Amino acid sequence: MLIIHMPMSFRIGDRASVRINLKPASIWWRDAETFVVNDTDERRILDRSAGGRDLQCFICSDADVDAEEFVNPFDGLLYAVKPSLDEPRYWIAINGASCTRTCLPLRHPHVSPTPERLFGFRTEEEACEAQRICLKEPLATVRQWMRESLWPAVESGAVTYIRPAHPQPPTNGPTCWTDSPDVHAVMQSVLAPDDVN
Repeated sequence: MLIIHMPMSFRIGDRASVRINLKPASIWWRDAETFVVNDTDERRILDRSAGGRDLQCFICSDADVDAEEFVNPFDGLLYAVKPSLDEPRYWIAINGASCTRTCLPLRHPHVSPTPERLFGFRTEEEACEAQRICLKEPLATVRQWMRESLWPAVESGAVTYIRPAHPQPPTNGPTCWTDSPDVHAVMQSVLAPDDVN
């Protein structure tokens, strides 16, 4: 997987000289869905978001990997790293300024309301610490932790990252977690509009 920060002024069609794994490289933002590295290495853009002051963060697929590996067939969720279906994870859900955590490990997390981002950790202790940082530390510290610790862990596969396709606003009520898409569909259907901020 390729994670790279570029200036906000970087646009579709632009090229830039960068370093990837400390080696000089070139990046071409060919179209809305594709980065090309060194003119031959095509990468699908999985996610693009604000990556800090005047920066945008791109998360791209590995070279020569079928794009289908990054799509959840159940909910249309986008995986930055293909998760292990056999390994349950302890998850945190980030939605705006809120961060909630599941107390039980889940393989296929479904959350109501649907959050902006999900991060899956191998241990409950790691998930607890991640939630603590998101909720208790100053914003500058959170951004530094994400840049220096969380995203490298995502890149290595130690942490699983999911970006839901259709996040919902935070609610005043509880966050509901399940491993079952059927239960999730019921929870979504009974989510009261009055609960939404």
